[in-house]
Amino acid sequence: MTQSAKNTMRSILRQRRQALSANAQATAGNGVTQQVFELPEWQGVQRIAIYHAADGEIDTKAIIQHCHRQEIQVYLPVMGAARSIVFARYCPGEALIQNSFGLFEPPAGAPLCPVANLDIIFLPLVAWDSGGGRLGMGGGYYDRVLAGSTGSLLVGMAHQIQEVEKVPRDSWDIPLNAIVTDTATYHCKK
Repeated sequence: MTQSAKNTMRSILRQRRQALSANAQATAGNGVTQQVFELPEWQGVQRIAIYHAADGEIDTKAIIQHCHRQEIQVYLPVMGAARSIVFARYCPGEALIQNSFGLFEPPAGAPLCPVANLDIIFLPLVAWDSGGGRLGMGGGYYDRVLAGSTGSLLVGMAHQIQEVEKVPRDSWDIPLNAIVTDTATYHCKK
């Protein structure tokens, strides 16, 4: 039942996100970037994990470039075997490799960072709710890598239009600490 509800929600909200104009996407990216820099946890951050946007996700380039200028280390997810991910170092301008899903990631050999050493992990999502529920693309990659992790702040990045009343959850779904959208920041109680 939960999987069917997730798949239906995923389909509807991906279409909604993909239907946004280029101007709406750019405006949303700018709004989210501003919200990120206003997070209290942003002060003193040294290492973040973030994604390279695809499929209508919030653009992260401005955040990555800002981090590079401020000497904050940036790590991107690299998909591995058995639906796993690791976080590999990335600097703007370095070549990225397109994986089998069409997503861009650092090449083999890039330095890795354990999840426990990341200050903030910014996660892409398809849908979110005010309780920290996150619906991703369905592979469970982030849930697996974050299982048992307690130190990093988990922040979803989304368009406001991706909010739903309640994301269907399974026992293994990892809740977010906060969601930043183009218009606001939502802090979630766990």
